[in-house]
Order: sequence, then C-alpha cells, then structure tokens
Amino acid sequence: MKVSSAPANLVGVNLSETVAAYFQVWADEEGIGFSTASGRTTVDFAIQCLCAAALAENLDAVYFDPQMGESAQGADAYKLAMSEITYFLSEPGETWHRPFVDWETI
Repeated sequence: MKVSSAPANLVGVNLSETVAAYFQVWADEEGIGFSTASGRTTVDFAIQCLCAAALAENLDAVYFDPQMGESAQGADAYKLAMSEITYFLSEPGETWHRPFVDWETI
C-alpha cells in the first residue's frame, strides 16, 4: 500500500514522504486475515491493524489478535488496534518505514 503521510503516534515518526506498507490479506471459511512478515516496519504494522479495524467496524465483525489473545467487535476494534500499535512502537529497534519506489518495481 502506498502511504502518503502518517502521524508519529501511528508509526513512530511524523511521515511527510511517501512510503510503502506491506501486509497480506486473505479470506477463507474462518474469516478474513491480515498479517505482516518478520522484519515488518512500524508503517506495515500500523496500516495492517487499522485496515483490519476498519473492516471489523464496517462489518460489525470481530477484530482478533491471536498473538495477544484479545478481541473487540465493531467500532471497539479501533481501540484495540491503537493499543497494539502503541505497544509495537514501544519496542526498541523497530524500523519505521521503507521508501515507496513505484508500482512497477514493487
């Protein structure tokens, strides 16, 4: 995903340059899932969480984080997503972002 800007409370630094967010989305009989690879950036993680929360709100569905074992339904998904983002940003040594190159190179 191409990200044009983001505030520090979401990604750890005030972004004013265009960067890339990488995450996977899949759907199966159990629901829709989102994931990022190891080595993910704070931008990757934040955008993944916010996209999942937006989907949960719009479908009045359950946002579930299997790593923390927590869940929230509908609009409450944003609160859980933000708490996960805040926790992730508190971890030392996380990479903030990768530059967005162009669609053909990606």
